[in-house]
Amino acid sequence: MLNTYLSDAKLAISQRLPHLLHERHEYMQSVNHWGLDLADSLVEFAGRGKMIRGALVLLGASLYGRPQDEVALDAAAAMELLQSFLLIHDDIMDEDLQRRGAPSIHARYADQGSSEGYEHTEHLGLSLGICAGDVSAFLALDILSSLDFEPAALRSLLSLVTREIISVGVAQMNDVSFGFHPSEVVPHDIREVYRYKTGRYTFSLPLSMGAILAGADETACMRLNEIGEYMGIVFQIKDDEIGLYESGEDIGKSPGSDVRENKKTLYRAYLVEAASEPERTRLSNIFGNRQLVEDDLLYIRSLMESHGVRQRLEGEMDELTDKARRLVESLDGVDTDTRAALLELLSYNRARRR
Repeated sequence: MLNTYLSDAKLAISQRLPHLLHERHEYMQSVNHWGLDLADSLVEFAGRGKMIRGALVLLGASLYGRPQDEVALDAAAAMELLQSFLLIHDDIMDEDLQRRGAPSIHARYADQGSSEGYEHTEHLGLSLGICAGDVSAFLALDILSSLDFEPAALRSLLSLVTREIISVGVAQMNDVSFGFHPSEVVPHDIREVYRYKTGRYTFSLPLSMGAILAGADETACMRLNEIGEYMGIVFQIKDDEIGLYESGEDIGKSPGSDVRENKKTLYRAYLVEAASEPERTRLSNIFGNRQLVEDDLLYIRSLMESHGVRQRLEGEMDELTDKARRLVESLDGVDTDTRAALLELLSYNRARRR
């Protein structure tokens, strides 16, 4: 059921997004030639993803009785543009040259600049990527502000979106700064990054957006926020696990990027806490090493297993998923089939491999 729901939602959003950007394409291309293909590039970039956040807007609306109409689809498409904005900038900060099995946006611009005879193409790519991400964010807000929706509720929706994106940015600042600081970070601070950078944005925000569109009350939105936070923390822990254990072909980007970037993840925090002094010494030479080799990654994986770090975090993910499940089962006045899809999503979120 879930796979069908997600694939149908992606198809509907993928069909709606080009129409929305086409309406804005004439203005973009009238500014200069960079605007000519940016709309198409954003459609292509978004289309390579699963569009789960957009699907969650539709799911949140369906949960409280709103069909997959034009307003809901427009909001879902805007959510995917916000996702594109964050991913484009995230790839720049993480120096990732691949995203979703293809060159990241800034890498593609660098390649384009090289083929067209530009100088300093690496910096060119970074600069144009920042601009592309900015445009994607403001296209999303333009679409949301144009929704044919009751004005007071629309103001609440826009306030929710802007507040949550601000939270993502501030949490990202903490996440980035952790990677440049030599000291370790306590698990509580890491979880707060997970909560505001990933959890609320990935699940709480789109589910609440859909619920607002369906006229759900504040209590319902607060319950969805709590469910989303649990789901999002599991999602981020799972992302960290995938980055450590899955191959680059499976995840569409190079494995070990968190290690190279010295990201302060729960996996790292628990490992450093459990490691012996000689192991910590070697780990200090691996984390943050931009020339990470496969043997270093294999060493980290072996320590994760021998010190029970992976098992510990498996237990945490199970506990958080159970909390979210109980909350979903307690929701009042919701569509039964949509509740079932949300419960299935909890299981998928826990078990995913990419």
